[in-house]
Amino acid sequence: MDPRSFATIVAENETELARLRELVNRLSDSDLKKPLTDGWTVAAALAHIAFWDQRCIVLLDRWEREPVADSAADEDSINDALLPLTLAMPPRDAAAWAIQATEELHRRIAALPAERAALLLSMPESIWLPRSDHWAAHAEQIEAAIAV
Repeated sequence: MDPRSFATIVAENETELARLRELVNRLSDSDLKKPLTDGWTVAAALAHIAFWDQRCIVLLDRWEREPVADSAADEDSINDALLPLTLAMPPRDAAAWAIQATEELHRRIAALPAERAALLLSMPESIWLPRSDHWAAHAEQIEAAIAV
């Protein structure tokens, strides 16, 4: 369970979304192709962000129709399987998808009723409402890569 309040999580998400949006807007085509670690590129990392945010959107949609339940994922295996797909995406499409998915997810999280947010925050594996942590980690990774 995350110790932050829901209002704090929404505010931190807003801050990191703005940071990610600004970063993506200034990335050149060359920047998008820069390598990161373990075979990833800047564009692939952005597609990775979009994928995980899209997963959260899918879960939020599902939980509007069904009871909320844990939805654990083997993140490392999924990321490994996802890498070839993200590398095959046109880099600009990956960047656009990242912004579209993060904006949509942020909007959906910010609009959650307090009772639903509290339920989701109490579940260890169901969904990660504090998306700012994930976005910040990859923004830092990308900023370091384009600085060299």
